[in-house]
Amino acid sequence: MLRSSGWRNFPFWDLLLTALLASSLPLADAFGMRVDSYSSTNQNILHSFTGVNQSFYFHITHQHTFFVPGSRTPAWGTNPQSGDPVYPTSASLGLGSHNWASWATVSFNNVTQDVILTGRDTKYIYIRNLATLPTGNWAGWGNPIQEGSNIVGGVIDPTKGTRGRFIYCTAAYKIALLDINSRSVVAFWTPPNGAGVALESSQYGHFAVPVGDIGKREAYFPTSGGKIVVSNLDDTTAGMPKTKYFTASVDDVSAMVLSYEDPWFTVPPPTGEDANPPIPDFNMLYIGSSSGIIVKWNTALQRLESIMIVGGYIRSMVFDSIRKVLFASYDGNTGWNPSSLNIIRIDTYQTSMYQSDSVVISTNQDSIRSPSLVLQDSNNAITAFTSNYWYNDFQRAYVIPITDCSNLTCSQCASDVYCGFCGSTASCTLAKDCPAAYWSRDSSKCPALTSPASPPSANTAGGTSVTLAGTLFYPALSSSYRCSFGGIDVVPTAVSSTNVRCNAPQRAVGQITVSVTVNGRVWAAPTTAPNFEYYSCEAPCESCISSSRPECGWCLRSGRCTPVGQCSSSSDWDAATCPSVALSLSSAENNPGNESLSVSVSRVISSATYSCLFSSGSNVFASTTAVATVGQPGTIACQTPVTSFAGMTSVSVGIFNGSSVVPYSRSASMELYTCSQPTTPCFSCLGNHPKCRYCANTFSCLRFNSTSSCPAALASTCPELDYVTPNAVSIDEVPSTNLLLVGTILAVSNMTCDFGAPPRTAVTQLNATAWQCPIPTSIQVGSRSVSIYTNNVQYTNPLAVKIYNCSSFSSCSSCLAGHSQCVWCNSASELKCVSSSLAASCSSTGPLRMTQSTQCPVIQSMDRTSDSTAGGRSISVTLSQLPSSGSATCVLGTTEVAANVTASAVECTIPSSSMGVVPFYVKVGSTMYSDSVNFTYYSCEFASQDTPRTCSQCLSPQYDACTWCGSSCSPLSICSAGSSFRQCPRVVSVTPAFAESSGGDIVSVAVQSFPSSVRAECVFGTANIVTGALSGDGQTIQCITPAQTAGATTLSIRVNGTTQFGDTVLPFTFSKCSEIATCGSQCFDASGICGWCVSAGSDGQCLSRTRCAAASTADSVWLNSSCIAVASMQPDHMQIISSPDQLPPMQDRMVNISMNSFLTQLSWDGLNVSRVECVFAPNVSTLAVTANGSTISCPIPAGYTAGTLNFYVSYNKRPLTQTFSFSYVDCGSVSRCRRCLTTSKCGWCANDVSCSTGASCVSASATTSTNLFWLTEECPEARSVSPAIGETTGGLQVTITGRQFAEGDGWTVKFDNSTEVPAQRTSPNTLVAVTPSFSRNGEVNVTVFYRGEQYVEDIVVFNFVNPLPVAAIGGGVGGAGFAIVAALAALGFILWRRRQREAFFAQLHEPDYSLIAYGEYLQPQYRTKADLDVLAIKLLAKDRALVFALESGTAPTEADVMSRCLIYVFYARSKSEELINALIANEVARSLSEGVLFRNNSLASKEFKFFSKLVGIKYLFHSFARFIHELNKLALEEARGTSVDSSTSLIAMSMEVDPNRMKEGEDESLSTDANALQLSLACQKIFNMICSSIKNMAPEFLRIFQQLQHSILAKYNDVAVVHRGIGGFLFLRLICPAITAPHAYGLLAEPPLESSQRQLILIGKVIQNLANLTMPGVKEVFMQKMNDFFVRNIVRIRKFYDEVLATPVAPDVVTDYVPADPVAYDNALQTLWAHIRNYHPKLMEAAQKLQPDEISQNAVESLKELQELYANVHPKKVKAGDKAGKGDKSKKGRSTVE
Repeated sequence: MLRSSGWRNFPFWDLLLTALLASSLPLADAFGMRVDSYSSTNQNILHSFTGVNQSFYFHITHQHTFFVPGSRTPAWGTNPQSGDPVYPTSASLGLGSHNWASWATVSFNNVTQDVILTGRDTKYIYIRNLATLPTGNWAGWGNPIQEGSNIVGGVIDPTKGTRGRFIYCTAAYKIALLDINSRSVVAFWTPPNGAGVALESSQYGHFAVPVGDIGKREAYFPTSGGKIVVSNLDDTTAGMPKTKYFTASVDDVSAMVLSYEDPWFTVPPPTGEDANPPIPDFNMLYIGSSSGIIVKWNTALQRLESIMIVGGYIRSMVFDSIRKVLFASYDGNTGWNPSSLNIIRIDTYQTSMYQSDSVVISTNQDSIRSPSLVLQDSNNAITAFTSNYWYNDFQRAYVIPITDCSNLTCSQCASDVYCGFCGSTASCTLAKDCPAAYWSRDSSKCPALTSPASPPSANTAGGTSVTLAGTLFYPALSSSYRCSFGGIDVVPTAVSSTNVRCNAPQRAVGQITVSVTVNGRVWAAPTTAPNFEYYSCEAPCESCISSSRPECGWCLRSGRCTPVGQCSSSSDWDAATCPSVALSLSSAENNPGNESLSVSVSRVISSATYSCLFSSGSNVFASTTAVATVGQPGTIACQTPVTSFAGMTSVSVGIFNGSSVVPYSRSASMELYTCSQPTTPCFSCLGNHPKCRYCANTFSCLRFNSTSSCPAALASTCPELDYVTPNAVSIDEVPSTNLLLVGTILAVSNMTCDFGAPPRTAVTQLNATAWQCPIPTSIQVGSRSVSIYTNNVQYTNPLAVKIYNCSSFSSCSSCLAGHSQCVWCNSASELKCVSSSLAASCSSTGPLRMTQSTQCPVIQSMDRTSDSTAGGRSISVTLSQLPSSGSATCVLGTTEVAANVTASAVECTIPSSSMGVVPFYVKVGSTMYSDSVNFTYYSCEFASQDTPRTCSQCLSPQYDACTWCGSSCSPLSICSAGSSFRQCPRVVSVTPAFAESSGGDIVSVAVQSFPSSVRAECVFGTANIVTGALSGDGQTIQCITPAQTAGATTLSIRVNGTTQFGDTVLPFTFSKCSEIATCGSQCFDASGICGWCVSAGSDGQCLSRTRCAAASTADSVWLNSSCIAVASMQPDHMQIISSPDQLPPMQDRMVNISMNSFLTQLSWDGLNVSRVECVFAPNVSTLAVTANGSTISCPIPAGYTAGTLNFYVSYNKRPLTQTFSFSYVDCGSVSRCRRCLTTSKCGWCANDVSCSTGASCVSASATTSTNLFWLTEECPEARSVSPAIGETTGGLQVTITGRQFAEGDGWTVKFDNSTEVPAQRTSPNTLVAVTPSFSRNGEVNVTVFYRGEQYVEDIVVFNFVNPLPVAAIGGGVGGAGFAIVAALAALGFILWRRRQREAFFAQLHEPDYSLIAYGEYLQPQYRTKADLDVLAIKLLAKDRALVFALESGTAPTEADVMSRCLIYVFYARSKSEELINALIANEVARSLSEGVLFRNNSLASKEFKFFSKLVGIKYLFHSFARFIHELNKLALEEARGTSVDSSTSLIAMSMEVDPNRMKEGEDESLSTDANALQLSLACQKIFNMICSSIKNMAPEFLRIFQQLQHSILAKYNDVAVVHRGIGGFLFLRLICPAITAPHAYGLLAEPPLESSQRQLILIGKVIQNLANLTMPGVKEVFMQKMNDFFVRNIVRIRKFYDEVLATPVAPDVVTDYVPADPVAYDNALQTLWAHIRNYHPKLMEAAQKLQPDEISQNAVESLKELQELYANVHPKKVKAGDKAGKGDKSKKGRSTVE
């Protein structure tokens, strides 16, 4: 593959591709490989041609042609001057000077081995047959064939004649046909329109060689106009081939090559060097131009596939048809003197074409060209022959390798069609460079390690056998394999087809990658790296034998962790356990040491010398060596060490190797202790260790067995003092106090008492256990100890003694807490702390001699704990015990004030002080009497952040000494009484808190503590100030509001024009109520200020409530939430009367108006009901009879003329509600039921058999006992009589079946409107009567009457027959024969009629349903190809977020295309039904009214339209195709003037009912009636088909309609809405469009005739009105004639809807008439992405507005992700006229009629 720095990917569908700029790198740098260059001849090489199997070459120069026979590698010579290899010349033919062979061609016939050479200037054609080629040099060509004009090229047709034909073109703009066998020109042919086939002679550019496609029998010739002439070699006229043109879309054509290539090629490329795949279906013509453009032209489909811009003049092209690779050469620039030549490779075998970097051939000359490229050396190299146009010494032949496989990995190797992976070299190579058995192009079979190395680790010493399991190992190549351990190669010990085994080499500790290499190249690598670990055995024994070091063990003799091979003896190597020891001693004395120690070892080595090792941290102690006893465990005898160290030591065993000791075992612990110390206290000695003993004679500490060193027995216990008494002594009593020491003590000499400091005192023994000693007078107060010494050595343990001083405590609490022996004297004469022994000095006992802290005087309460810094207020303190002396004082901080002691408290005046917390206590004399508590001084004058700043702070409880003095906070003691306020001045409230922006409203502001002597002002906002007036009580200020802009503001009070009063600012609102002219939401603003005011003399205006109240002295109505409106009114009509006496009683003609909530607002208390009236405009009104919180009732005035009035409710003679309609109807003038039901407000009153209003029918029935039958939908009907035939003698009981027979008596039946007989009602649907005798036989009409009035309009027929005479029984043969003849005649007529109908109707054939459903989407519409599966996934997301964003953000003009594409995508993924159900549920949930459901072209409606065409197309055909074809056929016959038997069809008449469309001369009244009947029959026929078609309906429809029912009932709970919803889908989106445009749905092959089109439109109108449950004549008056059809079928259409909803259907049954189409799916995705890309900002905006927020967020994220993912995908449409390709269905579908 031509490669330098990498490949550029050029998408297959891009029309214009990025131009490649020529590189100026040296050739070797461009390829990284050798490119051989050879000198040629002294003539410019202008064209080259290679023969079969590259067995020879032809080179055409300026003056010579060279023929070079040879094999794959030419025999190169050497240039004697330059030393360069020279291309040899085997034969040459001089053509004369200036034979510009750049226009010439060399052609070779593979069949006949003819070589044909054409030369331009000589105008000759040379032919040579190589079958007789001599072995030596070739002498010449023989006699040439001369042409009349310069020959510019030709192509051989080898299949005609013995030697074939040669078609060539000349500079005279002609094409010639030469018979090679006869050497004669057969004919010339000049293309039309002056199109030439050659460049003008003055141009010296290189010209393209014509090419021929022998398989398709065509030749291709370039022209100077950028066109290609295509000649058919088989189809000739006058001896010349038929030709055609196509435009190459380039400038002058400079090179061409024809190849077989499949543009949809998806299978892998050929896998072998000599692979010969079958020829694909398409031919590709590659066309190069002088402007640097390469065109890829599909010759079979006659369309452009792609254009590439490469830059420079394209000189030549060659195509490797096996691997579908195109090579092209082009100049480095487009001028006449290019200095470099570029050769590129284009891989065309993929859906995307890949273009390589250029190979650049550069020289130091001005001009270099390549007229020819030759593919040689088994397609492994390209030979480029170059020339310098102006110089003859720079002609060279460059041999350029086609590809460089060496740098590709195995997985990359197959990406280059020339490369494969070679197992013998572990490299990517050409097939010729590798034995066939080891060469593969299958990237899925690349060698790899399939499992981790086993084992996955080894010790650093190496030698571990490691198995590497993998794929594609070749045992035959075992000598070439190596195991690479992190770069260290090892020869395998074994190779199989599944694994390689090697011994690990020595390596340092660490993780490495182990792989398999072949000849130094990686063959099989692990999937993860690193995959192997080296570990070291250098570790302690416990770590050594762990699982992480499987090859390590403990070597006993060396005391190291080693592999087994590094231990001197395998018997001394243990990989399972570590040796351990057990000690016979747990402790030993360190000095003198040398105790005997027996050490048991878990494992010993015979003949080894052992040593005991003692250590503690870094301390190692020597020991004697010993020999182990025989056996395991063995025992070693040692002596403990002599050392000064004391503490725990580790004892282990080591092997003595002569100079050092090697540690051998795990250690055990032993304690070394010290006993031997002179003059050691006994308790210290025995505390050293349990084995220490005390020698009392020598006062020394010895080991327990050192008896010889102590005169007396060694003591294991010490003399011990048990207690001392007293253990606390007052400092005052020290001189007179002796301590008594009690304990177990042996008398020794020189015993003294030591108190921790000199001096010691003498000890006196009182008895065996008691000793006494005085306390030295110099002892200090505090905690002391006492012990007995002897000879200056401590003899006993110390005991604690406390020396205390009571007189140092100055208060009762500190005295009694200081020591338990202290007593507080609380006498009147003195307060002091003394010891208990001096308590007698207190003047008395009892409360005055205190020994417990609870007896001390404490402050129990204070009437204040804080004051201002000014002081001056009194404070009263309650104590637990009052002082008895009157000399008490209060101390606050450092200030002492006189106190007054009362019977219950101590009182004093608080002195002034600075701010802060000070101690407070009571003092008597100079002594503190009570305990101390905290007292706080605060400042009222804002001296600190902790003091009050505002009035509310100033007057808060914690600052009770402060007052608001004028305008600041001040102590009470210094503020005058008139200026002191204990309530802050403030603004309390304002009423009302709003006003009109025009000003002039009075507002009242409630204030507190407002001074009476100041001027008050109201401040609105910051600057709008008005003067206020203070009320007499001083608590209210009234202000008149100024004019101010509407909106929220503030209200505050200012005094004396400068100071704000209080610190409260109130909210206030100015509104613009009066500026709003109408009642509505603007008046009812959110603030609630404005409302609609209705008062006497006013039609209503928007005002505040206060203004409304002030606007009228009469009653007024003020509404602030909704306008006055009528919620409902019953009734809204009344029957007219002809005279006043017909006026019903007032209670029967009341109109009840249910009002909205305003009546509740009004609080009707006090409202004058007499002012409420019902107005029947223009001039009739009635007073309300009742008016309460919800309803107004008024009597309806008499009406004498039918018509509609305006109705409203008034108050105070002013309109209170909106105007609506009230009707006076004349139902009584209608005498027929069906007409009655079509008359507004009327119904059929079956009780009195008349048309009336409901109220009138109720009134008529009030005096009867019969049930009410007031009918509004169905008229009474008589349908049949059974039996329908009877004798004229009468007496036959018959049953008349119908409906709506009223209950009651008075039924009669008339036969032939003359004979009337009584009838009995047996059910609402049946009557029974007995036939009368009748005077004649034959059919008679039977009419039903009720109470003397004809009850039904329908007439049923009864047939009277004469009684059969007795003589007729067994009548003669003649009678029977006549019957037979009549029957045969009737049969003949029937057969004749059938033949007539068969001649009329043609056989129907089903159309191509897919073509009808998909249409143009079956054709590829885009030239770009992109994987848009992520877009499909986003669309199919369960929440449909992206779909809803598309719905909201798509303009109406784009909605149809978007909806169509969505349904194709969902249909291909079997999700279309789910989509429509989701859209229906969403639309129902969002709908505000049922009236707009599915009728505003919503997304649900549009999606159903396209979906229904996919799944309902066959249903339409089988249901309606016959009918519509019959209708159109009749119109066709009528248009042709053909006589059609009127009985052939029921619909052979006109159906036009619009008078404006009647034909000229027709009687309007007669024709429209007849046509209406004909239209009604046609509609009935097609409606019958619809009702019977449920069984053929697609199951998807049934499920969708059932889901629709669920959604609608959940919200509206109305079955009628469900029915209209089905009509909006099934009829409005499918059935009626198919009826009105049958050709679009495959029901007709062509559009219907104009006359039948009009009939279908009328039928569609009527059927759609019926589906909508709407009378046809509501919108179009001329359609009122179809109201009868509506009435007849209204019940049936509802039944049809109910049957659709009730039809069971399985959840997984689907239709398959129209399968999903991949081309339509791809087109839809491409179109959707183009839409999203083009309207992305609008869609993002729509997505952000979706609800709920989760849907919105998902839609936004999807749009962002799609924009990032497909940022470079630009869908581009196929140009008009270029659409063809896979699945071509552009022809029309087969006609439905044959």
